[in-house]
Amino acid sequence: RGTNADFRRFLAMAHGSVGELRNHLVVASDDHLVDESHYLTMHDGAVQLSKMIAGFMKSLAGGGG
Repeated sequence: RGTNADFRRFLAMAHGSVGELRNHLVVASDDHLVDESHYLTMHDGAVQLSKMIAGFMKSLAGGGG
């Protein structure tokens, strides 16, 4: 599969998965399954990862960095 188009699709799926993770973290926090400190740490990490993936996708599309 090693084409650029396949890699971009993979990144789009990964980006969507990070969005789903963020939603699950909100639910876990609302249901008191995770304390606020851990929620904030994981949510901030997910936001940072989402931005990194989006930036990488943009750079692959020729949009700069």
